Amino acid sequence: MSFRPPASLLSSSLGDSVTPLDLELAGEKADALGRAGRKAEEALQKLANARGVDNAPIDALLHAAADAVFG
Repeated sequence: MSFRPPASLLSSSLGDSVTPLDLELAGEKADALGRAGRKAEEALQKLANARGVDNAPIDALLHAAADAVFG
């Protein structure tokens, strides 16, 4: 069984309309992108702070930064 919204909710030009679901999805995408950006920024900051420090786990921090950026 497929679901079709009522005809009164459909506009004549579907390509130009933005539905509440579209807005919700865009908001979720923006939120996820923001979280990913903050995670990458933190990992890169930790890596930058470790440069020049003796016995700093550079390899581990580098891998953590790469994981944060490239997921």
